[in-house]
Amino acid sequence: SSGGGGDGGGGGALLDGKAMAARARARLSTRVARLVEQHGVQPHIAVVLVGARGDSGTYVRMKQKAAEAIGVRFTLEHIRDEQVPQDQLVSVVRSLDRADDVHGL
Repeated sequence: SSGGGGDGGGGGALLDGKAMAARARARLSTRVARLVEQHGVQPHIAVVLVGARGDSGTYVRMKQKAAEAIGVRFTLEHIRDEQVPQDQLVSVVRSLDRADDVHGL
């Protein structure tokens, strides 16, 4: 068999995605703990979610859970009104961008 259809006949190594992800989370968790311990800095990300789509909310909650699991603070600014005026949205983003304790947006 040729190709990597998962049948093992393609000669390529199979990757264990769950194990790789667990190792990556462990490495990141260690790095976050070191930042907190050595520098007193807890990484903090903020997300602005506009609208009320269930799938988007689920995606953001998964990211929040992943961030918090490795010690990263997570802030969600949820603007449910999909017709939010642009200036209001820009104001929210700028406010988060100016926050000294927010490291990613």
